[in-house]
Amino acid sequence: MSDGERLIGAYAVGPEAGEWLQQVTLAIRARIPLVVLLDVVQPFPTFSEALFHALRDLSTQLSGSR
Repeated sequence: MSDGERLIGAYAVGPEAGEWLQQVTLAIRARIPLVVLLDVVQPFPTFSEALFHALRDLSTQLSGSR
C-alpha cells in the first residue's frame, strides 16, 4: 500500500516472507520514498526479489494512475 510516494502498509504470506517484511517495516517507519527502495542493491537478492517485484509493480500502477 502506498500514498503515492511512500509505503504506508504491507502484508506478506509464504515461506521466508519475514525476511523481506523487515525491510518494508523499516521503509515505512523511515518514510523512504519508493524510488529509493527500487534503487537498493540487496545483499541477499533471493529473499528480497519478491519485494523488488512488488515495489516495481506498485510503482507502475501509481505511474499509470497519474
